[in-house]
Amino acid sequence: MQSTFKTAVVITIICFCPPLGAVERAPGLTAERPLMILGQGEQRILNIGNGGSADEITRYSLGSEVARGHLLNPGSRGELLIKGIKPGMTDLWVWKKDGSSEHRLIEVQKITTQDIATALVKALSRLNEAEIVYTGSGVVLRGRVESPGESAKISALTRFFPKEVINQTQPTDLLLESALARLDEAFTKANFTRSVQSERVGSEIWVRGNAENTRQQLAIQKLVDSIFPAAKTEIMTLPDDTPTVHFKVFLLELKKNRFSSLGLSWPANLEGAFQVTPTQILNKLQLDATLQMLEGDGSARILSKPELVVRAPGEAELFAGGELPLQTRTKSTTNVTWKNYGLTLRLKVTHSTREQVRVDIFTEISHLDLSTALNEIPGIQANRMKTQVDARYGTPLLLSGLLQHHLRENAKGLPLLRQIPIFGTLFGSEDYLKERSELVAILLPTLTPPPAPMNRVSPAGSLDAYQQPRGPVPPPRNWMSPVQIQALKRSPEFPWNAFDQNFDSGRRVE
Repeated sequence: MQSTFKTAVVITIICFCPPLGAVERAPGLTAERPLMILGQGEQRILNIGNGGSADEITRYSLGSEVARGHLLNPGSRGELLIKGIKPGMTDLWVWKKDGSSEHRLIEVQKITTQDIATALVKALSRLNEAEIVYTGSGVVLRGRVESPGESAKISALTRFFPKEVINQTQPTDLLLESALARLDEAFTKANFTRSVQSERVGSEIWVRGNAENTRQQLAIQKLVDSIFPAAKTEIMTLPDDTPTVHFKVFLLELKKNRFSSLGLSWPANLEGAFQVTPTQILNKLQLDATLQMLEGDGSARILSKPELVVRAPGEAELFAGGELPLQTRTKSTTNVTWKNYGLTLRLKVTHSTREQVRVDIFTEISHLDLSTALNEIPGIQANRMKTQVDARYGTPLLLSGLLQHHLRENAKGLPLLRQIPIFGTLFGSEDYLKERSELVAILLPTLTPPPAPMNRVSPAGSLDAYQQPRGPVPPPRNWMSPVQIQALKRSPEFPWNAFDQNFDSGRRVE
């Protein structure tokens, strides 16, 4: 009987006890929430209820300046950002859309760790949306970021305090789409659309592309940082931004009595002395005019006009000559190696400014010498020279004394030397063999790149112009006038007479 009574009492209590949620949701009732503990300067996002429409916050109140609050995204979510300002206790009252309210105590404790820098604490105080959780040696940032300003502040914190700040925030979809639109607009205005593209990858924005040089790479990075610093960049470029020096080389045979035309004085008592002379010619226009004048009166002949391109610091090499096969045999194998002979011009640029370039010039003239032949294999005689000069852009340098006197004597008796590229024309010259001319090289350094191959035809009237034939274009060899065509058709031998080369106006030429 006693057991039955206890069961009835328990059933009665359960039946008349309203659900807990009904008490909390009842209009005019206040729900007590647990104590919230914050560190001084720490920020936490307080979730009110389950985030439904009934949990929308209409207003809130803090009892003192111990803590401050900020309503995140009003009208859609029940989220309240609470920040600890100074040590102490206060209470928080929150009123919701369904008429209910909540109350909780908030305790702000002083951060005692000495590892957090004052500058970091000051920077953290400027955040308005992210949660700030102190970990002892640093902070963790959490929550959703909705404004570009908050995203920029967080990016600056992670950049300046990489060891102290751990960023776990997530940008909203609206923020990412807005940043993409602004980046695309900025790239279009800066003419970067062909080389740079932005895209969204998950919760991140990536900017990928190529830059012509380091300056452009920095300009792109600066533009991205000014719009959305949280974007990841992958801009590829060359590792340096050093200038490219272009050398135009003229190899010419010049008569000795015209050396003064290029500012040279031939040392009669030093046959074959290597010299590097800054010419009296001031620019390329004067150089072209002088060479054209010398070629016109037969005083000079251009053997070759190669062009070399060097990125400073760096080197380029010109080789014109041949290769001599040298065969070596062992008991089981036969190897063939090739030995170069001819002209080698090597330019090594070590330093460069906007006006001058320092270049090491190395020349080697080598040729076959039958007088030193061994086992019917001719020897190779070589003449090597090296010097360093500081050249000004646009001012030609003249290299003289490249060939030694004995090479001239060998050229008279060795026809094989006349088959060497460039030198073949020189060694076949009567003026050179009779010591009336010499080989001269002209170097013209410039910072301006050479024109494209299709743009090298200069305008009419210039020194380098390729003159087109004037007057009417001559008819092709198989051309026939209308009168000849009619006579051809009237001939009884048509159409076989069309193959007759001697046909003229329908008549055979006997």
